[in-house]
Formats: sequence, C-alpha cells, structure tokens
Amino acid sequence: MPVQAAAALSRQSRHDRRIGRAEAVIPHGDYCYRITSVATGADGAPSLKTQCCPYWKGRKDRPEQRFGYCRLLKVGDYTHGRTPDGKPRATSLLWDQVKECGLNSEPVAISS
Repeated sequence: MPVQAAAALSRQSRHDRRIGRAEAVIPHGDYCYRITSVATGADGAPSLKTQCCPYWKGRKDRPEQRFGYCRLLKVGDYTHGRTPDGKPRATSLLWDQVKECGLNSEPVAISS
C-alpha cells in the first residue's frame, strides 16, 4: 500500500473513532444542548435547565451573533476561508446553539 493511501486510511480511521465518541455525548435534536428539567418560578414563569454539548463553545472575544464555535468541527461563526468545493467554512447559527454537525439530529421522545 502506498504511503499516501496508508496515511489517508489512518486519518479516516481516527476521524471515524472521533465521530463515534462524539455521537455518544452530543445531545439529540436540532440544538447543541438538551433540556434536563423544567421548573416553575415564583412568578409562575417556566425556567429551563439545560446541559450544553461538550463540543460547543461561546467565544467571549467575538461579537454577538458571531461567537459560536464547535470543537468537533473546528469551525465557528467567524471562521474565514472556503472549503475545497467553494463553500464558506464559517458556520452561521452556532451563536444560537443551532447544531451544525448533523450528529444525533433526530429528537428523542421524553417518557413521562
């Protein structure tokens, strides 16, 4: 096997293992968080408790609506450049914790 093919196979194998581990911890649904509980405040308004995806990060050094970053994808709302097929590398909705990775995108039914 040529060296380039062996290196590509090794990279792909490493990527597959990384994605497999990520699927175990990334929340299900369209967002980079999951709702852990709902409580009612003193004023009667609902209050949600959430658990954030371990790969999501909000950058404090970036402006509003441009501060989301995904450690799994290694891109953020402010990432520069283009992919080989000409699409922008930047994400567009990570600042609002809308999932860009596409993993576990199906919602999970909550049992009562």
